[in-house]
Amino acid sequence: MNRRNILCVTEGAKTKIQILEQLNQVFIQKDITFIPFSTNIYVVYNDYLKLKGDHNDDDFDMFVFLKNYDKKNILGNKKRNDFTDILLFMDLDRHHLNKIKNPLEYNKLVNCLPEMLNLFNDSIENGKLFISYPMVEAFKHPITNNELWNILLGKQYKSHVQRICDKKLENFNNHSLNKEQWSKFLLPHVFIVNFLINQQFSYPVNYQGINKFDQSTIYQKQYQDYIVPRNECLVLSPFALFLLEFLGENLFNEWQNIDNDVSQ
Repeated sequence: MNRRNILCVTEGAKTKIQILEQLNQVFIQKDITFIPFSTNIYVVYNDYLKLKGDHNDDDFDMFVFLKNYDKKNILGNKKRNDFTDILLFMDLDRHHLNKIKNPLEYNKLVNCLPEMLNLFNDSIENGKLFISYPMVEAFKHPITNNELWNILLGKQYKSHVQRICDKKLENFNNHSLNKEQWSKFLLPHVFIVNFLINQQFSYPVNYQGINKFDQSTIYQKQYQDYIVPRNECLVLSPFALFLLEFLGENLFNEWQNIDNDVSQ
């Protein structure tokens, strides 16, 4: 693989960065620069609309927009072409909208994710956005095909996951999980996407099958099957799909072999 310098923009300054640092050490082993938004996706969307309103489409620079969140000046004088990839990791966090009383403002924000996923749909251009449902702690949630969460309950999810998660993941940053251990924790998050898209709680049959697993399609399915009718989401972490997209068919085959061994 060619040398890749990666910019990761995360919602928070702790958990997501810790996860990505671990996954980079075990799977990717590339240069990664981390910038925390330190806010939620709905505030970021509002900021985007305000800044975009002051620019013509031709002179709007998405990298400059992202640099606005670099409060510690980690990027310094770096430009977009200093990075091969930009990756953004955010949460659904629908509970943040509970306090909005203005119906127009609420409707604008509650429907912003399709636009955000369209804006950030390519890591080598504006960046690629990955969403955790309902929030980042989903990566610790034991996954079956029926792990649902009420999206209006907010931070209660953190304590819920803390009670039910595997102890190795409870304090994952203090445990040295190897590649196979991480893989076994991540694989069910591939199964659940396959269930969401294809109604099959299993590993995809071939690598081409994951082409359907794009972030926009995942949101559309969550929205129509769970969010609108039930105010729920299917618990789902994006880190497994991120690794599959980033590392490609070699990792797909490796995980397929692990899944086959576990199934026997």
